[in-house]
Amino acid sequence: MIPGASSMASRASQRGVSLIELMVAITIAMLVTLGLIQIFGASRASSQMQEGLSRVQENGRFITQQMQRQFRMVGFSGCAADSERVKNDTSVNHMLDVGTGAVASEYRFQRPVEGFTVGTSTTPTELADDAGNMIDDNDALVLRTVGELGVPVFSRRLDGNNLVVTIPSTVHSPEVIAAAGDPAIYALENCVRADFFEGSISSGQLTANGLGGLNVYDPADGGPWSAFAAGKSLLDTLVANGTIGGVSVAPSRELDYELHRAEYVAFYIKNNAEGVPSLYMRRFERTGTPTALGAAEELVAGVDGMQLRFGFDDSAAIDGTVDEFLTTEEVIGAATTEADKDARWRRVLSIRVALLLRSEQRAGVSGTEADGSTARSFDLLGVTVTPPDDGRMRQVYETTIAVRNRIFNS
Repeated sequence: MIPGASSMASRASQRGVSLIELMVAITIAMLVTLGLIQIFGASRASSQMQEGLSRVQENGRFITQQMQRQFRMVGFSGCAADSERVKNDTSVNHMLDVGTGAVASEYRFQRPVEGFTVGTSTTPTELADDAGNMIDDNDALVLRTVGELGVPVFSRRLDGNNLVVTIPSTVHSPEVIAAAGDPAIYALENCVRADFFEGSISSGQLTANGLGGLNVYDPADGGPWSAFAAGKSLLDTLVANGTIGGVSVAPSRELDYELHRAEYVAFYIKNNAEGVPSLYMRRFERTGTPTALGAAEELVAGVDGMQLRFGFDDSAAIDGTVDEFLTTEEVIGAATTEADKDARWRRVLSIRVALLLRSEQRAGVSGTEADGSTARSFDLLGVTVTPPDDGRMRQVYETTIAVRNRIFNS
């Protein structure tokens, strides 16, 4: 045997890979890895898009349901619909501040629905403290209504200048009555009329000051009810001779009354603390000072735009049919006095709402049109909105809501 032959044979049997083979293997591995990354990226982008779409759809459903519920209360006054009240505006009242002799905007209950365009229209005075935070060119909506829940009235009587109404002492829901001793705005109705006034409840009795606070107001005379002019209580007409709002009712229906909370609800868009445009709702406080508006509550974040169109009865004699859909400015038209504006807004029978919602996180959505030529834009009832190219999912939601209490034969 040749010395070293066994060692040489052993080394010859331990062959490795060549440099070319190694490079081919690395290339194949890189291609596989890149493919996996592409699959993962596409899956992640799809997941983000689906998550964004899901959130947008959820928010859209929530907003539309919330606005539908609130708007459908327009014209509600207990057991009676509002169709005849559209013709007879004295069947409900504004509220007069006896101390100042003025009717504040939030208490104009003869204007149960009102809209305004931020930055263009005049903002209602009660929302002026938040007007600087609202986003221009969006519409806002104000509703002044009677609360959905009510309690029966057991008795009512005059105690000097005060009206005293007895209700079930077991009622404690803040949606019906305020906390004991807290003055709040209530509506007393008997299927014929409804009167709004300020009162406080204790031990099952509502007491309203007939010579002070916020009380019934007669727009026909430009001042309080005629009973007040005669030196009587502003609320005297609610109890004298079986009347409410100065209109007599049959003796058998003298106690056919219900008590409800008065409601004020405003919807508008402003930036939240993180700078995200969001839809806010503002209403009367539930505790503390129920006669005043509380702080704005954020309903949904990521609302880039809101436009409103109002179904308007333009007939010479109101017939309860929508003739056209108008912007807020077109509803007001040439009306200059507050009474004329009240009359115009009472002709609104439906509302069309368009909302542009966006996802909270980026969803890999392009901000340009499919051909890449122009920035992607959205149509909100004829108004074009062009959002920034931030990769977020966006979708337009539209709904038309009828004022069921104001449609004839409803």
